[in-house]
Amino acid sequence: MAPKREIEIFRVQSRRDLLEFIKFPWQVYRGDDHWVPPLIREQEKFLGLDNPFFDHAEAEHFLAKVDGKTCGRISMCIDHNYNKFHNAKVGIFGFFEAFKDQELAALLLDTVRDRLKEKGMEVMRGPMCFNTNHEGFGMLVDNFDCDPVVLTSYNPAYYVTMMEEYGLKKARDVYSYLLKYENVDFSYIRELADKAAENHVHARMLNLKDADNEMERIKAVYNNAWSENWGAVPLTDAEFEDIFKHLRQTAVEDLCYIGMIGDKPIGYYMFIPDFNIVVKKFNGKVGPINMLRFLYYKTRLKRGRLFMLGVDKKYRNTGVAAAMVVNGYDAAIRRGYNEAEFSWILEENTATRTMCEMFGGILYKTHRVYEMPLTA
Repeated sequence: MAPKREIEIFRVQSRRDLLEFIKFPWQVYRGDDHWVPPLIREQEKFLGLDNPFFDHAEAEHFLAKVDGKTCGRISMCIDHNYNKFHNAKVGIFGFFEAFKDQELAALLLDTVRDRLKEKGMEVMRGPMCFNTNHEGFGMLVDNFDCDPVVLTSYNPAYYVTMMEEYGLKKARDVYSYLLKYENVDFSYIRELADKAAENHVHARMLNLKDADNEMERIKAVYNNAWSENWGAVPLTDAEFEDIFKHLRQTAVEDLCYIGMIGDKPIGYYMFIPDFNIVVKKFNGKVGPINMLRFLYYKTRLKRGRLFMLGVDKKYRNTGVAAAMVVNGYDAAIRRGYNEAEFSWILEENTATRTMCEMFGGILYKTHRVYEMPLTA
């Protein structure tokens, strides 16, 4: 009979605890060539109370120790804006990392489940870090043999078994499509864009010299465009400004577009270089040399991700999406890009999925959000 183990799960209380929480994944992914270490400083900022997300949300973070050794972590979050917007009582688990140990995984999930019950929640959902506006959305459930693209999540295959054996069920899948530009056929999309132009619908390049006003134009469209999507929650002004500030550092002007009808902004398109190729070498650290590397590669990478594509609900049949995609594609070709990932696309978003497949995209990754009821 195996000796009884001492398993302790405790809440993160101090900065020292938080840094241990942030750095634990280095143990899980040791030897995994596909994992991209997160930037420690950025993680600490994101989890700190200065993050405007926490103006309307609460979170608790937990570490698990087995016989005194850290072996797992998890977070509990309640986004009060989400619950108000959806008239729901949903709590989130996220930042889940653990060694291959079902008993440990169950205890971590139990910890969040019990806290959410205490706080009156009726559904536990995740993994999400912390909602659809953030980077860590869903769990990879297939194709574990390639690197994650910028701002997408990655995890070991055994995490899927842990979730399912615990009793969590699929809530939604989101898809990632891979486009090899040598195989892309944009002829039909160009026809749509040309027809849109006849009705004064076009796409113009993002102007970073006028970034503050550009941000206001995109913000006016963003919440409207996403409001009916599963899991969506509107960004506050402070959240949008914080996210846009970070995106400005990664944006390449001629890869980002604002869709227009006349002089009115009605859509946005943001294609970002796959900085994971560079950040992977940083091992979580940001310093002067790494920042110089980042800036050097910013316009030299040849793989990217269509990170944002949204259209005002009133104007979805105008062809503006085609206009933005065509402009973005042509700019990527001029810059020598050879492939792109379009993600994340909700499984029920047949319009976007059809568009991706129409011009040669291949569905190659699935991320899954799980959930379980908390009421008997």
